[in-house]
Amino acid sequence: MPAPLSLDLRTRVVAAYERGEGSQQKIADRFGIGVASVKRWVRRKRESGSLVAGRRPPPDPKLDADALAILVEVIETSPDLTRSELAAELAERGLPLVSVATIGRALRRAGYSRKKNNPRRRA
Repeated sequence: MPAPLSLDLRTRVVAAYERGEGSQQKIADRFGIGVASVKRWVRRKRESGSLVAGRRPPPDPKLDADALAILVEVIETSPDLTRSELAAELAERGLPLVSVATIGRALRRAGYSRKKNNPRRRA
């Protein structure tokens, strides 16, 4: 999904529509945007009085609840596996191959923190 268009452009588009400079289609063509954007921005201005872009929802996790349960099962049986080894193990069990970052996020969702080893003591 691309980044939201600038607030300046939104303001100019809605102002042109409110001044009656043409239909939503003509204004969309003039500014090089889609008609749906003009409609959405005019409606947002009318309903909330603001044209600031809303927050995007976070993407859906790559590993669903069933995959997360399998991940926890693997961790319980083999707690010393690295994240890349965990990803390979999940792939062997028929789940899609995911990155180590995805494994890290899934571990946080499951309540696990990063493994921290004590530094070696020097004599």
